[in-house]
Amino acid sequence: MIDIIRQKAKELLESKKVDVVIGYGKGTLPNRTTPIFITDPKDVDKLEWNEYCLNDLAVYLRHPSLKKYAKKAIIMKPCDVKAVVDLLQENQIDRENVFIIGVACDGMKDFESGESLAKCLVCSGHNPSFCDEKIGESKVPDLPILAEFADIEKYEQMTPDERWDFWKKAFSHCIRCYGCRAVCPLCYCDRCIVEKTIPQWISSSAHEQGNLSWGIFRAMHMAGRCIGCGECERVCPAGIPLTLLYKKLKKEVLEQYCYEPGKDPDAEAPMCHFTKNDSEDFIR
Repeated sequence: MIDIIRQKAKELLESKKVDVVIGYGKGTLPNRTTPIFITDPKDVDKLEWNEYCLNDLAVYLRHPSLKKYAKKAIIMKPCDVKAVVDLLQENQIDRENVFIIGVACDGMKDFESGESLAKCLVCSGHNPSFCDEKIGESKVPDLPILAEFADIEKYEQMTPDERWDFWKKAFSHCIRCYGCRAVCPLCYCDRCIVEKTIPQWISSSAHEQGNLSWGIFRAMHMAGRCIGCGECERVCPAGIPLTLLYKKLKKEVLEQYCYEPGKDPDAEAPMCHFTKNDSEDFIR
């Protein structure tokens, strides 16, 4: 499969169809990969593909360091393509300037343990469905989207007070490194709310009130948008269970609006438009 990926990257660069190929390269430690950017067809052999290609590369489509490249090709797992769909819905990228190389995926493994990622065990799409070039074919069966929510059943049984205490404790460990923001393809604001000082909506220092405000604000911004790549939790040095929070929001949006983020670039996101038939059950 890697030979096919490299050949396609070389073809795109040599034909000048793209200016850069965003992909995975060999890391400096065993069982590691790292994002790399290929601009010379001679360098395509640096591209890698294996079960440790964890990063959601969609974050680089708007990265300041790559703005000089008008046309980009990007190597993507099926789950990460959902972030591209979201970016298209929100008019953050031009479809004609992004060539998506979708690679079939049998599941990724954790760098440290070598075990399958939790999200891969309940994956609803192992083969890319939205791409310009499809590479490979996974034989791993897709699970229904509801399988993704099985691990939040215990959380949903908590009372509101128990949930509040749970998140207060979880976010008390936050060191405000903003790794979650940096790694998320959908955190693309030129100026984040935590950097606004007139007025200052969220305290910038790491303490209980500021941490809770940051966690709540970011969750609100992820509602109806988070595609569940899990990168925020994977890079969090404090071990905050962010995917639990965002899965709950994703489930609420699915139940209330029958909407799944990252599925259809032509769909209207529920948080961005209003209809008279919208459910108002959440109003108390």
